[in-house]
Amino acid sequence: MEEFELVNNFFSKLSKHNVSALGLNDDVFFDKSKKTVISVDTYNINTHFVDFESPDLVIKKILRSSISDLICKGVKPKFYFISGSGNKKHFSKKNLSKISKSLKKEQKKYDISLCGGDTTFSNKLSFTIISLGYSKSIVYRNKSRLNDDIYVTGNLGDSFIGLQILKGKIKVNNKISKYFIKKYYEPNLQLKFINSLLKLANTSIDISDGLIDDLKKMINRQSVSFHIF
Repeated sequence: MEEFELVNNFFSKLSKHNVSALGLNDDVFFDKSKKTVISVDTYNINTHFVDFESPDLVIKKILRSSISDLICKGVKPKFYFISGSGNKKHFSKKNLSKISKSLKKEQKKYDISLCGGDTTFSNKLSFTIISLGYSKSIVYRNKSRLNDDIYVTGNLGDSFIGLQILKGKIKVNNKISKYFIKKYYEPNLQLKFINSLLKLANTSIDISDGLIDDLKKMINRQSVSFHIF
């Protein structure tokens, strides 16, 4: 069962009286009266990251992927919570030290702060991150208009190529390999566009499932279609 079908069939009715839930059809919760914006994301090994050989890079990837949900709404992330499920091998002192140092660098880079979280035992490694920011307005996901132009930031496909290199499906020289693997683990977040987005964009989303699939999400409850030339 796909995500939209699951939400519509089992959970959308639970939020119908909560305007801030945005019909469970956006990437964030937005309480306009309190100017509070929240996103929640879960990342599983073998699905959202290949392995845990480089925990410092994995934690960078999932933190940036999480706060990008706020950034694409025109909201600057301020706080985050992180929960991890894993075993003693995943959360060894060596790995925890690498994770802590990496998070410290990310906090300085994006001016965000850790506020809490949780740890549980599991042989299946996963992380859940809650990101929080404050804004009096956001760019919604489903406000497309006829004749809207479609714009993206950065190069599409760099992260995917990095993933294929890590999986051994693409063979390239060392210099090219490092470039694309870095793009996979350290996506470039467009902080400089935060203020401009609210003025320029009718709707927005961060690309996580590919351009076409994410465009479909942007118009999934609207009587519009998109054309790529």
